[in-house]
Amino acid sequence: MSKRKKDEGSKRTVAKREANETGCTYRVLGGSGGHGKERRAAILDISTSSARIAVNEQLEAHARLELIVSGFGLSEPARVHGSASWCRRDGSTDFSHEAAVDLSAPSGEDLKRLRSLPMFYDLRHIQIDHDLVAALPRGIAQELRIAPFRFDPGTDTVHLATSRWHGRQTLDTLRKEFGHPVQLHYAPMRDVMSAIRFLYGTISVQESGASTGSAFLANMLEEADRLRASDIHLQPGDPCHVRYRVDGIMAMGPKLEPEHYRGLVNRIKVEAGMDIAEQRAAQDGHFEWETPSLKHRDIRVASVPTVLGEHVSLRLLGEGDRPGRLDALGLSEEQLDMLLDAVNRPEGLVLVTGPTGAGKTTTLYAALREIDRIDRHVITIEDPAEHKFANVTQIELHGPTKMTAGNVLRSVLRHDPDVLVVGEIRDTDTLHIAMQSALSGALTLAAMQADDAPSAPVRLLHMGAPAYVLASNLRLVVAQRLMRRLCEACRRPAEVLEKEARLLGLEPGLEAYEPAACAECDYSGYRGRVGAFEVLPFGAVARELILKGAPASEFRNVAAESGLVTMRDRAAAYVRAGITDAREALRTVPLGAVGE
Repeated sequence: MSKRKKDEGSKRTVAKREANETGCTYRVLGGSGGHGKERRAAILDISTSSARIAVNEQLEAHARLELIVSGFGLSEPARVHGSASWCRRDGSTDFSHEAAVDLSAPSGEDLKRLRSLPMFYDLRHIQIDHDLVAALPRGIAQELRIAPFRFDPGTDTVHLATSRWHGRQTLDTLRKEFGHPVQLHYAPMRDVMSAIRFLYGTISVQESGASTGSAFLANMLEEADRLRASDIHLQPGDPCHVRYRVDGIMAMGPKLEPEHYRGLVNRIKVEAGMDIAEQRAAQDGHFEWETPSLKHRDIRVASVPTVLGEHVSLRLLGEGDRPGRLDALGLSEEQLDMLLDAVNRPEGLVLVTGPTGAGKTTTLYAALREIDRIDRHVITIEDPAEHKFANVTQIELHGPTKMTAGNVLRSVLRHDPDVLVVGEIRDTDTLHIAMQSALSGALTLAAMQADDAPSAPVRLLHMGAPAYVLASNLRLVVAQRLMRRLCEACRRPAEVLEKEARLLGLEPGLEAYEPAACAECDYSGYRGRVGAFEVLPFGAVARELILKGAPASEFRNVAAESGLVTMRDRAAAYVRAGITDAREALRTVPLGAVGE
């Protein structure tokens, strides 16, 4: 026998042995041959929505199987009575010997039963013991999908979380690595991989290969670029935390010893032109950086003193963040037409509303791209100016020029703008700039914070906007939220729960998608974001409501009668299309836009 055949035979023997010793039992419910007979299989990965096993036989395409979870400390086999179609991960129709197949877990009560099994641990609410990391190399942890999280001195046992069924040989290896008995607990793969990143991100500067603050800064920025992070937060403490904001959600990065944290902060302040000796006052600065892939980054830095030390935030701007087109943001065709019509008029006030991080500036910049900047004089007032535009006069508040909204208010209209863009109406000074611009006959675009489109004029009136100015000039309000896109490489079919369907106005029992985990999305289940918009034009009826100071509920009633497509409607459409999942939609859609 050749060495290659011998090795292949050995691998099959190991696979069969591990499948017989550990894993799950399944029964074929459809297809030809062996109907109803229980088989053993090694499980490769399991989550709360699916399982992937290595079968030791040939199956017909789309054979229906029943999963029986057994062993691992359960008093008796836990049978998932529902059935589901299994299919090859690579999409082929031939189920060959020892093929890897996927199961989309049954829905309803059967899915709840699978999720409630004691083998599943919610790692998000478990205190993880970082001292266990030294015994298990990161490469092995990632390959085996294992995260050590607790040592129990009472039983002398190391507790490990995994999404993968492991045979006796692997368990013996783990016992030797830790020098203690081990106990496996099963958790969704996404949670396990997040725990591994959290554990092995706990490194010192030396362990990262960065012996200086500047080297660690470069490593940190490269990791942020890989993660597609928009912000980095450095939080003081013992240990100190590095956290990344990815697709609007905070993700844990490495931890640093306090002395290394101070060196990193000083390096950042030097790069940003800030005073390293000043630690008791807030400072701002910026510097430029080029990624290994030669992408240019403009990094805005802000520091603020806290009870534990200086907290530093880095906002990452660059080529990948350049303003896009309005038609790429997620507006429906009708919404896009209304917005384009408003921004191409010679006068009027157009508002973009939403909370911090909702993408208001992105929408303003995309609208600015649609305006003729050759024949019209465009002035922007920003804090800060995130992108540079050709043929646009950009004024940065609180930047190197020390301009304030009060200074600008007295001078900007003397420069004869045809279009004025106010980065955000956040106080009476910026409100007065927007109102004076609208009164002067310039097209005025501004961002502000409001729950939804109908509540925007009420918010402005409460801030002190003159009702007659607002009523005569307000043309359009855009409200928006950003929700995470499901990773198309790993999203899984799932039935929308009854309560979720009711809140989103979806059909009961709708088959949609839910997040899974893969390397493409860094095991988060999501990749990128998409906007949910509502666009509300203001006509004669709405102007009357402004003049009489009507509450937001009356504006909503008028908007509903006019056929307003709400953010909830757009979010529901994304769920139907498999762009996002119901839970993410409900996380981002404002409660005022959801009916019980």
